[in-house]
Amino acid sequence: MLVLTWNDLVEALEKLPSNLQEELEAVIGIGRSGLIPAALACKKLNCRKFLAIIISKYGEGKPPKKLYDHPVVIWGFKEQLNGGTVLIVDDIAVTGETLKLAEEYAKEKGAGKALKFALVKRPSVSIDFYGWEYEHCVIFPWE
Repeated sequence: MLVLTWNDLVEALEKLPSNLQEELEAVIGIGRSGLIPAALACKKLNCRKFLAIIISKYGEGKPPKKLYDHPVVIWGFKEQLNGGTVLIVDDIAVTGETLKLAEEYAKEKGAGKALKFALVKRPSVSIDFYGWEYEHCVIFPWE
């Protein structure tokens, strides 16, 4: 089991390139557990637009129980984007499907390019940025 602290969260956010802020239109947090790291990434990158989307596939328990075969958008932001780059943030990427669905949603809303960041990712998942690669259960500091 990987137990992360608030300091670990700060360390993971340091892996985001600082020059990303120059092209960033918005940071999109995947709720619920991706909202905290997304808000901190938005602050770190000095991005003025913070958006949220709620996508569900797993329950909130440990280990998470699968609720749906594929992720489902439960609630999405209504704002139109202007063709810029967005950073989509989640706490963990188990299959990558949730981040992919968020990317599709953002592009439907006008995003030009979507970069994906998760605090933790499974080895089989390919995303742009991540804090740790870990195969087993993770406990985040807000849990």
